[in-house]
Amino acid sequence: MSKSRVFSIWSVLAIGLVVGGAALTKSVSATGAPIYESGAGVPAAYDAGNWKQTANLMVQTYQSYKKVGFDQYKLPLGTWQYPDQQYSEEANGRLKQVTGYVIPTDPTYSEVAFWSQAYFRQNIKVYKDHTTANPKGYFLVMYKDGVLEKVDAKDVRMIPHPTIPDGMIPVFPHMRQYDPDLPLLPAFQDAG
Repeated sequence: MSKSRVFSIWSVLAIGLVVGGAALTKSVSATGAPIYESGAGVPAAYDAGNWKQTANLMVQTYQSYKKVGFDQYKLPLGTWQYPDQQYSEEANGRLKQVTGYVIPTDPTYSEVAFWSQAYFRQNIKVYKDHTTANPKGYFLVMYKDGVLEKVDAKDVRMIPHPTIPDGMIPVFPHMRQYDPDLPLLPAFQDAG
């Protein structure tokens, strides 16, 4: 599979995971510098954020979410936001009008309540003739059984999307579909 195809698939995944598209900021240079860099100008949450604070908020959010029968619409939007979403790689993930978490509705995620991906970055750089990625970070995953897991991005695997041809979705170690032999996140597959 070509790099452009892989990054195209990853872009679709990022849109689905973060309720928005990739935020690429332009930098112009004739010296071989990148034309675009994902998340440019925004500190990375894995450096600037406080994941332990977010983990505590996730436990509180989980308790409220469980009390309303895992119906996300019975909780106010503020319940689904946390300070470190300001460091999201994608601009839409930083908006005040959106949830900072991914709240899955697909049956594939029957064990997952929600997760944060603000602490993961693809670190994509687009040059005139090629694209690179330097993925780094982790996901905070809250499972419906009350387990909160900090998952290194290298431990996340991909499975085929149940309804989108050629689509892929992430799975985490605590899920029944998880298999360490499954493909890595696309950003790791073509990092370099």
